[in-house]
Amino acid sequence: MSVIVKLARPVRSIDRDLTSLTFREPTGRDIIAAGTLFSVGEDGRKIIEAAAVGRMIGRLAGITPDAVDALALSDFNACMGAVMGFLVETPARSSTDTSRRPAGGETPPSST
Repeated sequence: MSVIVKLARPVRSIDRDLTSLTFREPTGRDIIAAGTLFSVGEDGRKIIEAAAVGRMIGRLAGITPDAVDALALSDFNACMGAVMGFLVETPARSSTDTSRRPAGGETPPSST
């Protein structure tokens, strides 16, 4: 799955002027490399870690750190939405309980 974000202001990355960014789905390696994208405050609200989100934008869109730094605020926010959208659990993604499934996704034998 990928997500395309149309930029309000083009950004330059590796000798290319980009008017949109295509984000690939993150892997475990991306999460580890980028770091914690958000924390939860005492009041339960999410606190966005902008530096980590910026690293993730660069990784998933394949652009340089300088290009991430040059994004217009509205574009950074749109890109952040794309990144965070991959992390939000939706009913379609969480409809199956995999906590009791062995590796490989096989259904465990019934205990009855």
